[in-house]
Amino acid sequence: MLSIDRCKQILNRESKQYSYDEIKIIRDFLYTLANIEYQLLQTNKL
Repeated sequence: MLSIDRCKQILNRESKQYSYDEIKIIRDFLYTLANIEYQLLQTNKL
């Protein structure tokens, strides 16, 4: 899992600056999407 600090470095590269709470929400959302994708891939391996 990426740290909040690493996510902040990645997300704040451009002119938009995200708050700590926004970064945490974005990171958690992306990990949720990745987990769904992983589960779908595991289901389709049958």
